Amino acid sequence: MRYGHEPVGFEKRIYADINRVAGDQRRAWNAALAFYRARYGRKDFVFDNDLRATDDQLALTDNGRTPEALSLPKPLTAALMSTGPAYRTTFWKRDDSTNRVWIGAAKRGLATYGMHFSSALPRIFQSHWMSLPYRVDVMPDSSFPSSYSTYGGGGPLQPYWHIVVSSADPDNGGLSDMETLFHEASHSIVWQDGGPVGSVVSCAAKRAGRPEPPDLWHVVIFYTVGSLAHAMYRRRGLAYTMFAVRAGLFKRFWPSYYAPLARYWQPYMDGKGTFEPALTKCVDAIVGVDVPEIVIGRDRPFLRPLRARLVMRVDPIVALPTQGQNPTDRPC
Repeated sequence: MRYGHEPVGFEKRIYADINRVAGDQRRAWNAALAFYRARYGRKDFVFDNDLRATDDQLALTDNGRTPEALSLPKPLTAALMSTGPAYRTTFWKRDDSTNRVWIGAAKRGLATYGMHFSSALPRIFQSHWMSLPYRVDVMPDSSFPSSYSTYGGGGPLQPYWHIVVSSADPDNGGLSDMETLFHEASHSIVWQDGGPVGSVVSCAAKRAGRPEPPDLWHVVIFYTVGSLAHAMYRRRGLAYTMFAVRAGLFKRFWPSYYAPLARYWQPYMDGKGTFEPALTKCVDAIVGVDVPEIVIGRDRPFLRPLRARLVMRVDPIVALPTQGQNPTDRPC
């Protein structure tokens, strides 16, 4: 869930890895990286249909299939097969350990905190979880934003909501793992062009005669999940700052959004108010009505979004409860 820049040290780690590859395997490794950079480096796992289809095919490797047995583009299959031996001998043990440590911590977090998020978010967003499995794949470097989620499935795979998380990114670890997981899960029930949140934002902007505030539907996810995490940890005596505040996203990208969300949306989250009026007031304030002066402190939580790179996936973790269907869009 990252905006604006790649993780610090990401490129250094990638190139340090290249130097660890044995000399007789380095030519194939460099050729595969060059191919991937040219073919996929600027594509996005969320918005590029071909890359999403590739993601689905790679998910089939859970059944023990090799890239040769999947319906992948031939150049990609060749790249994966040529680098497999070097990856297994040079990086697999390290990456597998990193992934398993993250998965173990996330499972413990879900057992302790999962019900808090899974019950609160549908109520706040006025939308049920999808009646599909929520699958989480973990790898050291999942993408530029370090986590992403898409609607997966088709062909031999049953539909599912697919969450992919970078285990090596410190912003996804520690107490932040729950915010990361439930931020990405929330993308299944909150989106721009419809659903309760998207519909209310759109209608409020139309009534005000203004364009929709850019990314507000997404910022609502950031704020809501981050604020829930902050409140939950605070009750247990743990200090936590939501990702969007911690990473400075409000200050850099949405300077007029935090104050209305804190003034109108937060009370609704706390049970004081109702969904549509609270979100409508946020829109009105952002598009031109008085925005209250509220200092953005470090006492509330934060989160992040995404892009693409060459990766391998590890054990999926069974995470999130599912139920019901998403409600239909709300007419203005």
